[in-house]
Amino acid sequence: MRYLLLSLFFSVPVFAQDPAQALRSRLQNAAADSDRIKIYLELSKYYTNDQPDSAVAYCNRGMQVAEKTSDRENEARLLLQMGDINITHHHTELARRFINESLSIFRQMNDKEGIAGAYDALGLL
Repeated sequence: MRYLLLSLFFSVPVFAQDPAQALRSRLQNAAADSDRIKIYLELSKYYTNDQPDSAVAYCNRGMQVAEKTSDRENEARLLLQMGDINITHHHTELARRFINESLSIFRQMNDKEGIAGAYDALGLL
């Protein structure tokens, strides 16, 4: 009986969805621009280590939406993510420019959490 249960357990295929695919399907259903930007940011973070070109592409898509809607907070978050991508792949000067630009926006908005995140990224750099 025990072996029968074990064989049934191991014979059932496991259907796990790829996290990136799940995010892309959420993106298709997202109505609000701010939700779409956040999903683009999550996708970029997902691809940062292994596929930097995809990470940058998703940041750029998010930036287009953020600029279209004048969403300064998410623009700064996307710039910070661009800095993180460049830190990960050892492009220090480019990373510094993105992070400083995000820091400038966070300062204008008086976003203490964003300022701290930008300083943290500069410290890592």
